[in-house]
Amino acid sequence: MSKRKIIAAAKRRGLSVVNAAWEWTVGGGERYPQWVVDFGPEIDELYGESEEQFFEDTDTALQWLEDLISLPPRPEWLPIAEAPQDGTRLMLWDSVSKRPVFGSWRGDNHAITHYAAEPAGPGAS
Repeated sequence: MSKRKIIAAAKRRGLSVVNAAWEWTVGGGERYPQWVVDFGPEIDELYGESEEQFFEDTDTALQWLEDLISLPPRPEWLPIAEAPQDGTRLMLWDSVSKRPVFGSWRGDNHAITHYAAEPAGPGAS
C-alpha cells in the first residue's frame, strides 16, 4: 500500500515513477531497510532533483514529494533571425561567451544566435 501512496503523490507533482522498492541496504557495516525510488527524467527538468532517491520510510518520501519546489520556467530560445528590431529589450544568447546578455537586437553582432523574452524581475507579475 505504501508503494501506491508514493506513486500517487509523485503523480500529483507531475512525476512518473519508474521503480519503487523497499530494499535492504548496507551502510556503515549494518543493513537497514529503505525506499529506493527511481523517478522519470522529468524530475530533473521540473525540480532539479536526481532520478534516484532514497527514503527511510513512507512518510519521509511523501513529505519530500510534498516539499518539492518547482524550478522557474526555462526561457524559450528562438532563432535570432526572428527577433524584433524595434528596440524591444530581449535576452540574447552570445554564442562566444556562452551566456545570455540583455539589450535590444540591431542585427549587427554575429555572435548572437538566439533570443528570448527578457525575464521579469523579483516580485514582478
